[in-house]
Amino acid sequence: MLAKVLNVAHRGQSGIYPENTVLAFRKAAELGVDMIEFDVWPTKDEHPVVMHDAKADRTTSGSGAIADLTLDEIRALDAGSGERVPTLAEAVTAIPDPILLNIHVKCMKGDMKAYERRFKDALEECGAVHRAYIAPDDLEAVEGLRNWRPDLNFILLDGAFEQGFVQAALDLKIRMLQPGRATMSKVFMDTVHAHGMTANVFYADTHEDMRRFIDMGVDGILTNYPERLKDLLDQGGR
Repeated sequence: MLAKVLNVAHRGQSGIYPENTVLAFRKAAELGVDMIEFDVWPTKDEHPVVMHDAKADRTTSGSGAIADLTLDEIRALDAGSGERVPTLAEAVTAIPDPILLNIHVKCMKGDMKAYERRFKDALEECGAVHRAYIAPDDLEAVEGLRNWRPDLNFILLDGAFEQGFVQAALDLKIRMLQPGRATMSKVFMDTVHAHGMTANVFYADTHEDMRRFIDMGVDGILTNYPERLKDLLDQGGR
């Protein structure tokens, strides 16, 4: 019997639809995925918007750093197929409960107070705190967000931790890890599970890779093709 493996749609159903858009999120939700991963940056006027890169060039009709563009300027861009760059609130609203939210938070530092406040307000007003898993680029954000909501879940992203990835998670009291492909192994997963934690690998897009990580004991797989992972899991992972 195959243990439950989370189907985590990376930037939505991004292998087919424009990444990090409401369309990609809705299509992933229609597949019945367990979790959707997306990225949040602050605009020049400190509104949380959903885009992966620090610049608008690759994924939109515009150019320049998100940090140099206002919300109105970003909203005027085409993010692919006529889609717009969503705000955090629009992304969360497009992803129905009980699908979990894997939110990669960029640039939430001490001098971004309005951004942090709007980020919190969006989760609160959308009633999404209970299903949000925050993966901050800057670990300084953990303490402030945890002080706001002690029940908030976090994800520790793979990084160069002197004390080791698993130990860093234990020290930070973070129960979900998101290792890269190079970190993943059966030994790593056994260690994670021995400490009562879970780990979702980033990433796998082919059935061959998905099977390989499932055999290692992963708890979830981030993928740009959640429809492929769904088919594989529906067949028992084989």
